[in-house]
Amino acid sequence: MKYFIILLVVHLCNAVIYKLNDTELDRFPPVYYLDDYDKCLRKPNAVYCTVDAYLVSDTPSDLLTIIQEYSQHRHSHFNHSQITYGMCLTSTCNNYTNLDRKQNLEKCLNETLLKDYSLKARVQELSCTKRDEFQVDALDRVAAFIFFGILFMNFIGTVYDVFSKESSGFSLLRCFSIRRNMKKLVDTSEKNASLQNRLNCLDGLRTILLIAILIGHAFITSIVNVSNTSVVEEIFNYTPLHWITNLPITMCCFFFISSFVLAYNLQTSDDNYESWTCIGRRMFKRWCRFTPAYAIALLFIMTWYRHLGDGPFWMNIYKDRIEPCRSIGWYNMLYVNNFVDGSVCMVQGWYLAAEMQLHLLGLIVCIFFKGLSRIRVLIVLFIIGLLIPGVLTYIYDLDMQLTPSAELFRQYFLPDPTFRYVYRHSFTNLACYVMGLAMGLLTYKLQRTNFDIQKYKKWIPLYYSAIILNTGIMYSASINYQDRPRLSITTRMIMSAVMKPLLTASTSVLAFGVIFKYERSLCGLLEWRGWTVLNRLDYCCYLINLPFIDYLLGSEALIRTGYTVKFTASCGIVIMTLLLALFLWLLVENPFALITNELFKGRNHVENGAISKIVANGTSSKLRHGTPSNNVGNGTPSNKVGNGISLNIIRNGTSSNNVGNGTLSNKVGNGTTSNNVGNRTTSNNVGNDVYLCHKTVNGSASDKKSI
Repeated sequence: MKYFIILLVVHLCNAVIYKLNDTELDRFPPVYYLDDYDKCLRKPNAVYCTVDAYLVSDTPSDLLTIIQEYSQHRHSHFNHSQITYGMCLTSTCNNYTNLDRKQNLEKCLNETLLKDYSLKARVQELSCTKRDEFQVDALDRVAAFIFFGILFMNFIGTVYDVFSKESSGFSLLRCFSIRRNMKKLVDTSEKNASLQNRLNCLDGLRTILLIAILIGHAFITSIVNVSNTSVVEEIFNYTPLHWITNLPITMCCFFFISSFVLAYNLQTSDDNYESWTCIGRRMFKRWCRFTPAYAIALLFIMTWYRHLGDGPFWMNIYKDRIEPCRSIGWYNMLYVNNFVDGSVCMVQGWYLAAEMQLHLLGLIVCIFFKGLSRIRVLIVLFIIGLLIPGVLTYIYDLDMQLTPSAELFRQYFLPDPTFRYVYRHSFTNLACYVMGLAMGLLTYKLQRTNFDIQKYKKWIPLYYSAIILNTGIMYSASINYQDRPRLSITTRMIMSAVMKPLLTASTSVLAFGVIFKYERSLCGLLEWRGWTVLNRLDYCCYLINLPFIDYLLGSEALIRTGYTVKFTASCGIVIMTLLLALFLWLLVENPFALITNELFKGRNHVENGAISKIVANGTSSKLRHGTPSNNVGNGTPSNKVGNGISLNIIRNGTSSNNVGNGTLSNKVGNGTTSNNVGNRTTSNNVGNDVYLCHKTVNGSASDKKSI
């Protein structure tokens, strides 16, 4: 009868207990308990162990039943039937030295549990540590050589930049100049292209989203390894904070921004020929651009990172998230780690892998498909992207979206089937990526036609409703924390399919309005140039944030959490992440990015007479080892020709030289040209589209391509 008094809400059919009063919660064994770590290891030959164990009972136990049923409400409650204890093996458990270590700890643990709770435990995993256990190995020495080499290059590059004369040419040493890189970091001047200046809002949007993600990650430190677990469970029932617990859904906006920029830039690019060589070159350049900082961060985690930490949970961190990198870290360098089931090496790398895979798809769609065929492909891909998450949710009986909980924070979501089957894959984020591609193509087209959005001012209330929709979606996770049974599989399937596309759609509406200056208040916020500085650090922040949090989790003892602790921890972690990201950007990411850009700078032309620049609206291009000859409608070109023959046809453009309409002026040496010039000039059956004749062999043009 007493359990009906203390039990506030019980869902009988599912045997789930949603609420218990403090008196009953005090009967539970603590989820976390630690002996004094430093005091233990001060003794000679001391060993400190942390164990993960689950509670059992040899006889029927009302307490164990309540614990198990209370733990069934997994989104709001810890799994109180699984405990994590840290014990000094040489003092607390010195009565069982004749047993092996696991049996020793289990006997020692059961002695306390039987006495205080009439329960026992079965040890699942244990991690033990001693002072100075980690030794420097060969890989550590190789890593140290690489790290000091990079530091030396930055030192030499900075000194060279300070004392050498300014030069317009490329200098490898100047790429490593800290002074020059710092100037670039804080440079907030406008881009050269006037159309691209209107995309500055994406810097603000991406930076705001990143800071929100960092805050969400920082909450892990005040949820895991706490002494007052009941306070954490109350926080998960506090609706105003549910926008933080639902932050994982915002990753779809990063996919949207990435694909938007890709599609937009390809329209302005001079290197988007319909060839697999072009795609391969772009993918290799992207790999070279992002991998150096990624590789350095991964190498540090594999080597010297383990020497930095020291605490009761550090060995757990080492075994779970550091040691595996030595065996499976190469998957991260190939950007396929999101397909490796159980991959725990740099967990955040799932996004980098998924984005790289979708980038390849975006290149194929934008380069090989034009006009109506491209629209059809985008529609088909969008429908597929909608169906896949819903189908997987139905097959595996998943949640409607990844829902953080106290228990999942303990394990970085890795055991969660929603994370494994839906959240981390490229194909389950396809719909959001396709929406970004379509938005980028549409934005470029409207900018070129001088689209006037002010004609639609009467729809501004509908525009602001996108903010309301975003807010509603961010709080949609609240339904998972309510004291109620799980949603039906049909509802979860539909929600899984449409939630992220809805958030992406409402975000794209807001971005569209800012790009075309629909209203001023949101423009002022997102186009603030200070976001540009922080935006340059976002990649390094993403790489560093979770390893830094791991360091804190592994090194600290139990804390007593609360709202103040959460706020101060979040602020401190965000600031430290930015500072560490600053060093990684200055010393590694930007220097290697400059080198990569220089290596691929000369690839924007085709050797032996091939045109490599796409010329439109009267813009001329410079060629190496080639002969350009231009047919222009309503305009006249004037070009120097030598050592080859090629043909570049421009419609509705004017040349950079002051030559009268219908007049051709060419200087020719060792080559021939053929031109038809008039008020409207066509060649090779050119109509309303712009064509590029390129890929010549010894100066003869061929392979007409539609742009």
